[in-house]
Amino acid sequence: MEFQKTVAYFALEAAIHPSLRTYAGGQGYLTGSFARAAKRLGLPVVIVTILWRKGYYDQILGKDGMEVHYIDRYYQDILEDTGTGVKVQIGGNPNVLIKALRLKPGVFGEDLPPILFLDADIPENDAESRANTQILYPDDNGQRLAQEIILGIGGVRILQTPKILQAFGIPRIDIYHLNEEYCLLAAIELIRQKMAEGLDFQEALNQVKSQVVFTTHRPQLSGWCNLEVMFKMGCFPGLNQEQINFLGGNPFNQTAACLRIAKKANAVSQLHSETANRLWAWVEGKCEIVPITNGVDIPYWEDEPDFQGEKTPEEIRSLKLKHKRRLLEENKRQTGKDFREDVFTVIWARRGDEYKRPGLILRDDVWPWYEKLLESDKVQHIVDFKPHPNDRELIRLLNEFWRRSKSQKNLSIWTDYDLAQSRILKKGADAWLNTPRRPREACGTSGMSAALYYTLNISIRDGWVVEGLGPEIAFLFGVDHPYPHEWEQDMKDAEGFKEASGLSMDTFYGNKTKWYEMARLAKRVVREKFSAERMIRDYMAQLYTGQR
Repeated sequence: MEFQKTVAYFALEAAIHPSLRTYAGGQGYLTGSFARAAKRLGLPVVIVTILWRKGYYDQILGKDGMEVHYIDRYYQDILEDTGTGVKVQIGGNPNVLIKALRLKPGVFGEDLPPILFLDADIPENDAESRANTQILYPDDNGQRLAQEIILGIGGVRILQTPKILQAFGIPRIDIYHLNEEYCLLAAIELIRQKMAEGLDFQEALNQVKSQVVFTTHRPQLSGWCNLEVMFKMGCFPGLNQEQINFLGGNPFNQTAACLRIAKKANAVSQLHSETANRLWAWVEGKCEIVPITNGVDIPYWEDEPDFQGEKTPEEIRSLKLKHKRRLLEENKRQTGKDFREDVFTVIWARRGDEYKRPGLILRDDVWPWYEKLLESDKVQHIVDFKPHPNDRELIRLLNEFWRRSKSQKNLSIWTDYDLAQSRILKKGADAWLNTPRRPREACGTSGMSAALYYTLNISIRDGWVVEGLGPEIAFLFGVDHPYPHEWEQDMKDAEGFKEASGLSMDTFYGNKTKWYEMARLAKRVVREKFSAERMIRDYMAQLYTGQR
């Protein structure tokens, strides 16, 4: 499909390579998948993100539990200065300089579209301004708004510089694709520019609407901000309070404003679309929210010949054992524990959020049962998740896992989950455990990429799973609708988890041929229905087309 319009894809995270730590979780993985698949499809695109010098954070287990460390990283061998910079106003400082670095072509041995990393941590700026591009997802709301100014306002201005357009061979940007409400200020800057050219607010909004599309990634009422603070930070240059109230209300909701500015929006799965349309039904004048289920970059995950092409169940069994041995070697290196290759190995690994319920197995109505399975060598369990550094409850939960793992030989805790560990875990696992509280998992692409490695899902019926996995190729459990009380839903899901886990172990130990046939069919489903190329074709057909 030939597509002539140039897309600017704005995202706060970009997971391109393990050595470039500019991501925290799934949204970063999606940016990487989008970039690679867009290049293969010939979609003219520029990725705009921020260079997080210290990344999300570095996670270790010290003598008292989880510790958060921040390390400065330098990427001279990976990124190059474009020689382009723009100024933005942040708070009372009208002269914060934003420089654009780009990923060096071919640096990771692959063909990627232009990827711009915006950086304020440069000598020309004061210490406060430099701090704004050091840490991804800081707890300080003022700093978060500063980051949104850099990404949105700074990103639009950078893209309009002749040097950038010429370097990339781009005549102009036709479509601005905003991922999550963090990118709203790109659209605000476009409106400001139209008004500066002489259009009134409504005319400017109408013109910008034809250029902006929006992806909402979270099935929750997020994006609330204090309007007074936003004005003080400089989020709305050139617009008055009446105009801003029209877009996002007071208190201001960034997601509502994105939905009013965009010509069309998408949710990231069929179920998420139902949830998003219900959650945002109160927004008058919002655009349509259509379902476009996320996809994974299949060639990236199928990085070894082992996982390419059709395989028989016996071939799958052999190659899984090979990669399981690699997993067990890494487990030995990280934890000192000798896991056995003949024992059913379950992985729970992803960015940490409460709704993902990493502690489901620690519940009082689950743990005694699960502990017996661990002690009797029926199951081996690896946990690897990164809570937000200020999420005390999830950090407490991780430390509880760590405490129990000290006396439980078949429970291991890994740290600093990233792209590299993700591959090791998914390749070697027998089962990938997914335990979100439905319908809070908008999509959940980790289970897709796990399936590409012939790893079966034990999963709640949420996100993409509803569309892609049935009982013939996965072990599914959980309620099909949210309960009024979370404790009741958690109790029901805990019961379902025990039943699904028992069935999975019965199959793994009792019928290996069926197990690997299920794995073969699950991989086929992901390849056929959940590729990043399919996702981008849906973007082109449903979001990007239409009058400029």
